[in-house]
Amino acid sequence: MEFITNFIHATSDQYFSIPIWQIVIIVLLSIWCLFSGRFKSGLILSYFSICYWGLVVNRPFWVDFFGGQILGLTAYVLTVATLFLLGLLSYFQESY
Repeated sequence: MEFITNFIHATSDQYFSIPIWQIVIIVLLSIWCLFSGRFKSGLILSYFSICYWGLVVNRPFWVDFFGGQILGLTAYVLTVATLFLLGLLSYFQESY
């Protein structure tokens, strides 16, 4: 329970920065995928952009949040690798 309380306090006053030009590119690509009927590509594009913004762009926040603890940083790296591999596998999947 203490971990949850610390997590809420650590994230409640943080602002995640996402560059506006990246948002514009993702929106335009998503609209193009929608109009061209490439729904799977649009969903995977959204998935990867959210993972990228949440985990890669805001990496300094997560490293500071874990405080250099080896277990936390290992969990961070494994989470990023797992999400990337799941997205990659879903792209090559034939059926939904």
